[in-house]
Amino acid sequence: MSTTSSMQPTNINVGCRRACQKPTRRWKINASACVRPQRGSTSVACMGAVIRDANGNWLKGIEGLLAHGDSDLLCAELLAIERVLEYGWELQKPSVVLETDCLLAIKAIDEADEDHVYHRIIQNIRFFIHNLPWNVQIKYIKNETNQVASFLAHKGKFKFDRYTVHDKPPQVILR
Repeated sequence: MSTTSSMQPTNINVGCRRACQKPTRRWKINASACVRPQRGSTSVACMGAVIRDANGNWLKGIEGLLAHGDSDLLCAELLAIERVLEYGWELQKPSVVLETDCLLAIKAIDEADEDHVYHRIIQNIRFFIHNLPWNVQIKYIKNETNQVASFLAHKGKFKFDRYTVHDKPPQVILR
C-alpha cells in the first residue's frame, strides 16, 4: 500500500479524549477491524486505522478490505495489525505505538505457537516487531478509546477497492 501524498501533519486532534492522548516521541497507530457477513457462509474482513504524529496530529487514516472468504474477527484483527505495521514501516518512522482493542489478537501475537490457525499472519507480525530496525510497542485499549479506527473499519465495509487513504480526517469524524 503506497500513497503519493506528503506526510505533513494535519493539525487536527481527532477522536475521543483518551484516543488522542499524545504519544511520547513516537507515532501512534490505532487499528481496528470488523467482519461483514455475505450471502451464504462467506464474509468480508475490513480494517480501519489512524496514524498520528508525536503531537497527536492526524497524518493518515486508512480504511478498506482485508480479505474475502471465511474470515472471523480474530483473523480480521490480526490482518489489520499486519497491514498497519507494513504501512508504518513504509513510512519509515523508527518508533511506533500500535493500539488495538482486540486483546485476543495481542495474546495470539505474544503466545501463539506454530499450530495456531493464523500462524502465518502472526509470524509476519512478529517479523515486523522483532526483525526490522525500529521500535514497535503493541498496546491494548478499550473499544470506546478506539472509536475513530473502528469507524473507519466499519466504513471500509462498503468499499469495493482495496484501501482508501485519507490525508485529512473525513468530515463526518470532525462533527
